[in-house]
Amino acid sequence: DANAGNFAIPSERVRILPNGCNTERFEYVAYSERRKMRRGLGLPEDAFVFYSAARVNSVKGQDVMAEAMALIHEELKRRNAIWVNTGLVQNEPLAANLKALAGKAAERIFIKPPVRNPEAYVAAADAAVIPSRNESFCIAALEALSVGRIFVGTDCGVMPAIAAPTGAIIVRRGSAEALAEGLIRLLDMPETEFERLGEKAADYVRQSYSIKAAADAYAGVIEEAVEMAVRRKGR
Repeated sequence: DANAGNFAIPSERVRILPNGCNTERFEYVAYSERRKMRRGLGLPEDAFVFYSAARVNSVKGQDVMAEAMALIHEELKRRNAIWVNTGLVQNEPLAANLKALAGKAAERIFIKPPVRNPEAYVAAADAAVIPSRNESFCIAALEALSVGRIFVGTDCGVMPAIAAPTGAIIVRRGSAEALAEGLIRLLDMPETEFERLGEKAADYVRQSYSIKAAADAYAGVIEEAVEMAVRRKGR
């Protein structure tokens, strides 16, 4: 449309405001405490636990995770690694097919219904996995970081921007091969590095993405808009 430019918003007037993360609910739990957190959740204390908090459908990429696990099943077995996903099953055929997609790694997949305490599952995990094909903001990434758990996620939405300062791993969306490489990187990471990155990530979320930080950002935009309106009225 030749007139589209007449209605475009100038870039200098665009403000992108992040969602706020409930950092009090998703409070920091030291990486060294993860095994203790598993006792009330029925998770094996001696396993390496990948965790996803997502409804089961193709957008969230559980099939990609299952295929990635199939590619590295021997390594998962050697490291005693499992994947736990809690969330509403929106795609029943997909959920039913995940173990087939995982092949020999099928026994390492645990699809659980929605839980009221995802923060406990995050704290019990070694790392989060967000294999989404599409995301806008992805609050689950912030929640994991807030608890002190880094994640492997995909290059969609603003996830790469969230990951960049934290040491979280970003891989190509929709690629089982790329996700498998990301999982191996996590499996190879020393416990001391998980601890260090987790503390750094939790501090970062509290400073930049807490509910207070989000409220302050909204307040700043409102104040700016009011000032602009006053200036216009005074002309």
